[in-house]
Amino acid sequence: MSEFDVAVIGGGAVGLSTAYWLAKKGLKVALFEKNYLGSGSSTRNASGFRVHFKSEQNVKFMIEGKKRLLRLSKELKYNPLVSECGYLWLLATEEQINEFKKTNNQVWSKHSVSGKFLDTHELKQILPNAKTEGVTLAFFGPQDGTFHHDFVLFALQNALKRSRVSVFECSEVTEICVKSNKVSGLSIGAREHTCEKLVVCAGAWSASVCKLAGVSVPIEPERRELGVTEPIRRFVDTFVIDLSRSIYLTQGIRGDIRGGPTDLATRGFAPLLSTFKWTVEFS
Repeated sequence: MSEFDVAVIGGGAVGLSTAYWLAKKGLKVALFEKNYLGSGSSTRNASGFRVHFKSEQNVKFMIEGKKRLLRLSKELKYNPLVSECGYLWLLATEEQINEFKKTNNQVWSKHSVSGKFLDTHELKQILPNAKTEGVTLAFFGPQDGTFHHDFVLFALQNALKRSRVSVFECSEVTEICVKSNKVSGLSIGAREHTCEKLVVCAGAWSASVCKLAGVSVPIEPERRELGVTEPIRRFVDTFVIDLSRSIYLTQGIRGDIRGGPTDLATRGFAPLLSTFKWTVEFS
């Protein structure tokens, strides 16, 4: 008999949520995280959510995801500080405008999440400090917004404690045991744990984890940098993506500005340090 019904690898939002729902099904669950819970991408982001994607699959996924975020807050009795402040895209070229109009008509309106196009005068009403040079038109998605990822993680962590899920932090999986093409357990250094099922929720690290089981997964990480300033007087009440300048930003509840360039991504793993080039672009 195995020690656990299911072992979950990865202690971010996806791993914590997966472990929580499996435990609610009555399964004996263990969660393994190589660092501390929430040490990866789950706490290194701009805390935004949006339903406006080009892909119809992503649109449907995020519409349901938003509903579940709000339902989960009631179930776990926490406040994720959801703000439906909307996303505001600043469009610079005819190609960008035509693409947004096409997607708005063919995808977003189909799922009742169509947005509104704004001229520069209307844009100033939503974003008074906006520099409109180079901006031809704007698109506003009122169904989008922000939340506080830390509160989501804290709520899930507390829920796992109540559910008696075994949580192993600072426990990097070094081996996945496979017998007759079936996972039978995993190892943390010299310590072994047996399980009936295994779920990999390691985000950008999922490919390297799956490789331990002899499985090739086409996942390649893309490193982006995010800047967070000291709190300042509020001047942004929405989430802004400026396609004319390739930059995005939003302002948190404390007044901190979060954002960065959208075109400075690095493929593969890289040190978690800000580069001088990124700092110049963001400033």
